[in-house]
Amino acid sequence: MAEIFGFLREDATYGEKEVLKKLRYNLPREFSVYVECPLHTHRMQRFPDFIVVTNYAAIILEVKDWVQIVRADRFNVIVRMRNGQEMCHRNPLITTRDYALALEDNLR
Repeated sequence: MAEIFGFLREDATYGEKEVLKKLRYNLPREFSVYVECPLHTHRMQRFPDFIVVTNYAAIILEVKDWVQIVRADRFNVIVRMRNGQEMCHRNPLITTRDYALALEDNLR
């Protein structure tokens, strides 16, 4: 069982809660999971959903509870919400890359 540091906010999504359960009970104990750990950048503070740390790497997870992806490109993702409305979001790959760069800066 992985060691968990931190906790989810009260309004966490269903997907975030489920991912935390899976991480807690399915990773070996030498893995550490940091939940919504603050990363400080020169301009702001950011909170990735999960940072999983092993002896060899750090993995950043950003959980999305999207119902249907309509279109995606390098920069944006258009998703269809439960009410049928389409919304444009920043591509989570870019977001996690920004988190990884912030983590790297913090570790230096």
